[in-house]
Amino acid sequence: MNLINYSHTGSRIALCGAALFLFISCGWGEFSARDAAPKAPMAVLFEIDGPLPQFAQPALFGVDTPSQFQLEKKIKRASNDILVQEIVFHIGAPQIGWTRALELSNAIARAAKRKPVTCLVTSADNQAYWMAARSCPTLLVAPAGDIALVGLAAENIFVKDLLDNIGIAIDVLAAGRYKNAAESLTRTDMSEASRETTTALLDSLHATFVSGISQGRKLPREQIDALIDNGPYTADDAHKAQLVDGVKSVGTLFTALSQKYEGGLVADYGKEAPKPIEVGDLFKLFSGKRPEATQDTKPKIALISLIGTIKSGRETDAIFAAEDSVYDLSLIETLAKAAEDKSVKAVVLRIDSPGGSALASDNIWEAVQALAAVKPVVASMGDVAASGGYYIASAATEVIAAPTTITGSIGVIGGKVVVQKAAEKWGVKSERIARGRNAGMLSPFEPFSEADRELLTRHIQHTYELFVARVSTGRDLPAEDVHAHAEGRVWSGADALKHKLVNATGTLETSIQRARKLIHDERIPVELYPQPRNFFEVIAEQLNAPTDEARLLSQLPGAQDATVLGQLLLRESVLAVSPHFLRIR
Repeated sequence: MNLINYSHTGSRIALCGAALFLFISCGWGEFSARDAAPKAPMAVLFEIDGPLPQFAQPALFGVDTPSQFQLEKKIKRASNDILVQEIVFHIGAPQIGWTRALELSNAIARAAKRKPVTCLVTSADNQAYWMAARSCPTLLVAPAGDIALVGLAAENIFVKDLLDNIGIAIDVLAAGRYKNAAESLTRTDMSEASRETTTALLDSLHATFVSGISQGRKLPREQIDALIDNGPYTADDAHKAQLVDGVKSVGTLFTALSQKYEGGLVADYGKEAPKPIEVGDLFKLFSGKRPEATQDTKPKIALISLIGTIKSGRETDAIFAAEDSVYDLSLIETLAKAAEDKSVKAVVLRIDSPGGSALASDNIWEAVQALAAVKPVVASMGDVAASGGYYIASAATEVIAAPTTITGSIGVIGGKVVVQKAAEKWGVKSERIARGRNAGMLSPFEPFSEADRELLTRHIQHTYELFVARVSTGRDLPAEDVHAHAEGRVWSGADALKHKLVNATGTLETSIQRARKLIHDERIPVELYPQPRNFFEVIAEQLNAPTDEARLLSQLPGAQDATVLGQLLLRESVLAVSPHFLRIR
């Protein structure tokens, strides 16, 4: 039997002391490249479970870090490898959104066209089951596992009472009837507008959910609807209901495959040997100097990621950042570099953002428009590309959203965090001496006056009109048509296509193929741009981590979203941000 342990293969790191340089002196000799993959017929195992970032994170000691982008490349490589006889996907509970689940599912489906593919699920929720059911020719479940096919539910978390209890108020105004990004902070239930847009969004996603299972399992939609209403299912019941093709344990399946092929079952397929690190470069890094970068002049499509809350300023390269953020100055530099780089023939801009700063969004919009004037730019929407995220996408040559993408939310909110009652409760007093009638307008120690509200309303309305104008220009649509589908309303990608807010529905792979067609080169490679920095480059510039309080806070349902919105309101008074408290599972 040649069952390859999928934790590592022939690689070991020896850490001989607390200091990083001691690793170099006493442990370097024990860090070796992985054994070569077997040169014999084999089966390949891919694990899909837990956290999975879209793109590579800073790599410790040159070892590649798992990412969905790398995983999909490995799946494609395995499906084209003549030595690979079968591919197995062990699917647990991946912590990803619906669009990224769709993209992984499509990668599995493409592999299934070239190789025998089996998917084994253990305890599958709605998303994990849908991902497997729509793409796997053979779908198995573990004997003690279950299929929690129970249908989708949209849940919005409201924290107004919590804020009231600690004496904090969110004083917010909005442009757009559906612009409800702050409702979770200012209400205790859904408004009618929020209920309307959430219902429409859920209906669209449910239709995609049911049709995917129906087509994959070759069962009528009506039967899938009935099965959903009777879920969840034990392994045996799922088999009887034709939701899976069989019941088999992990050990039984893996052992059978490892014995079936001379090369066994390979669980670290495509894992690269760690890149050697020059000791001299390390000394340069820790002395504040970077190793000289080599210029890559080979033609390519640049894949630029825009993931997280949009903010003004410059990226700081914190290794253990509590949340993903997009900083306008840093991204604008990258976009300008791509525009000038002759080796970059087209750009795919991957957007997964609920929005953020209206000012930063507009700054980035102009940079994307300038880039699109000199080379094709295809915006690929991930799980969420709403409000400021959509604002930016609208400047691209073409915009592609998945049917499951949450997008739109063309609207603006403005306001501030008011801590007046909390200050009184804890004995904090404030005195202000001001010059100028509106100098205290954004003070956190008092709510807006009526005059303040009039001023802020004008500011917000101006920003909203600019937002509509930007979308009108970028999408080449009359402003009246944009406004008709704006006012802060969110759409699924499928519905956004109906309203011409996007050019087509598809995934990141669709966007890459479209970029290739626009430059008439079907074989040009795609590269992350700029290339991910390694661990040493990042740690040399800054060592910081969130406080214990921040880590604890991030675990509370809805608390991280509330914190992000609160931080944005403390930084800027006008935001283009979507209602990202919404959870659909």
